[in-house]
Amino acid sequence: MTEAAARSTLFSALELQGHRGFEAVDGRDGLRTLEGVTPDVVLSDIGLPGLDGYDLASALRESPARGSMVLIAMTGRDGPES
Repeated sequence: MTEAAARSTLFSALELQGHRGFEAVDGRDGLRTLEGVTPDVVLSDIGLPGLDGYDLASALRESPARGSMVLIAMTGRDGPES
């Protein structure tokens, strides 16, 4: 399964459960997508291209308004060689 297909599948599953969401293809796109929005939960891949999931989390945590936001890190990697 491609990254885009995995992201779309997860997004669709969350929408079917009644959640409203936003998709982004990388960390910088994620920050742009979240401008002016404070979601309850952010699901993020650790291995995002460009601005990775760790850096995305740090950038999101810099805003005091986002203090109660839950960040969930995910990865599709299965070992150190991935």
